[in-house]
Amino acid sequence: MSAIQFSTGAHSCALSEVERGAFLRGGDASARRQRLLTAPNATLPGAVFMTFSRHPLVGLSILAWLGAAIAHGQDVRIDVPADALEIPPGWHDFAALDPVERLGPITKHKFPLPGGGSHTNIVMLTGYWPPTNEMLRRFSINAVQNPAGWIGGNWEGRGFDVYAFFPEFPSGLGRGVGDFEVDYQDTSADFWALVAALEPVGIVTFSRGDVGVEWNLEGANRTYSSAVWIPDYLAPTRPTPELPISRETPGTVRYSTQPMAEIRAAVQLLGLGLNVFISPIDDGTFLSNYIGYHGNWYRLMHSALTDPALCLCAGHIHVGTAVSVVNGELAARESLRRVLDRLDQQLTVIRARGDMNCDGATNGFDVDAFVLAMVNPDAYAAAHPECDMVRADVNLNGRVDHFDIDPFVGLLMLP
Repeated sequence: MSAIQFSTGAHSCALSEVERGAFLRGGDASARRQRLLTAPNATLPGAVFMTFSRHPLVGLSILAWLGAAIAHGQDVRIDVPADALEIPPGWHDFAALDPVERLGPITKHKFPLPGGGSHTNIVMLTGYWPPTNEMLRRFSINAVQNPAGWIGGNWEGRGFDVYAFFPEFPSGLGRGVGDFEVDYQDTSADFWALVAALEPVGIVTFSRGDVGVEWNLEGANRTYSSAVWIPDYLAPTRPTPELPISRETPGTVRYSTQPMAEIRAAVQLLGLGLNVFISPIDDGTFLSNYIGYHGNWYRLMHSALTDPALCLCAGHIHVGTAVSVVNGELAARESLRRVLDRLDQQLTVIRARGDMNCDGATNGFDVDAFVLAMVNPDAYAAAHPECDMVRADVNLNGRVDHFDIDPFVGLLMLP
């Protein structure tokens, strides 16, 4: 960017014949697990005891798979001893701070855009259970969490400042302490406070996924009514009416705008042995989907080119429990590089809109070239070989056509 910057106990599950058939027919892993978890008489959490009278081996296989998923996946709540939810000695001062206080003072640059909007050079990363908190640690500006020092300033000379936020787990897995605790109210409060302070141009949220080495790029996230969300650790255990997400219609889907295909290809090329794939939608009902929804929702709220806090890219990545911290760091940074590539591309197009003669300004001298691009693209390319036709896509809909005329005139009328 040139001029800028997720206790073992009893779990019983009674499924009807129809539900058993639906489960065995397959479908998305999260969807299968959720059908079991929401089946009649299902109680959480712990080991699963199921009987498929005509499919004993299948039942045993599912037992092992589902029990592991419940024990480990961030889409399903892990039960922990009550004392593990207490803040341990030495962490009270840290826990007492709000997220902006833990962040501390930062330098935030704002860059104006044609049309009246502006953007920062800030990209915000969030994590939950390990390995996602550990793999993002070096992007934390908080010295308690990252004594080795923040590496996110003008990261890799790309012009973007990268800030990461995540909880600590001094008592083991569970709610955690600090930013983005595994708690609906805390996650909501931290998210909205931090985006207000940072005004990020890009957001990538991470959470712990299923057992294995998955690097799962979620294509979308969905919100639900409060009763559908899996309870967290501290009352109130589900989203409450005062939270902003409660104003969203249950079932609403918000889509990722990450360059998912590019991230998948790049992470695969690292040769880390990760199972890198894209899912159409995250259908989980715990904190993973919750934070992913928030990121995509914020981007949509701030997607207008006239927005003073423009956000162009957001999405969620599930990270398997068997992904090492080292591999998680490598894959996260490669994913981040592709996000920055996309941001660079988007900002370049936005800044160049209407500058048809490539002189660095959009004004009356661009009118003839704009008309030529409209009526004879080949002639425009010959007359302006140094310019790209994409500059005429003033309304940014991916096409150059007559719908760009009024927005072009609007750019010419800007002071």
